[in-house]
Amino acid sequence: MRGQCPVCRSEQREDSWQLNFVVPDGWTLPAENRVCRCLDCGFVYYDNDREQKHYDLYYQQRYGFGLDIPENYTRLDALGEEIRAAFPSSTRVVDFGGGDGYLVEKLKKHNYSARTWNPDDLLPESQSCDLLVASHVLEHIYDLGTCMSKLCEVLAPGGFV
Repeated sequence: MRGQCPVCRSEQREDSWQLNFVVPDGWTLPAENRVCRCLDCGFVYYDNDREQKHYDLYYQQRYGFGLDIPENYTRLDALGEEIRAAFPSSTRVVDFGGGDGYLVEKLKKHNYSARTWNPDDLLPESQSCDLLVASHVLEHIYDLGTCMSKLCEVLAPGGFV
């Protein structure tokens, strides 16, 4: 059990309800997840009996299963168009958790300086991006406080997440 909010580290929380999942044999993800709300910062998060090492093992062994579906590419195409509409091509973009780099390749075709940074990759240079994209990834991070600190390191002053 966490015992602390993954963002502000407060121990003051309210356990709202519990989600129960059917998890295939051999998977390291938990079947039971308490949904909690931090009473200090308001962040809503899961708590269960797993640690980061269990999630790491799951992503090493299982992640990617069933993800090659058209809806993902449609979503990423739309996200790329939103970025193009809101940010000039001089914007330095980092796609955190971008997997195979689909979004980055789309942006590079429009002359953006873009790169994919997956959670296991080395930290990009400090203040190396103007726009940090984290689409469908933060909900998979166990230690969100540490992750957010690292994300802030790569974001240039005045940058956007």
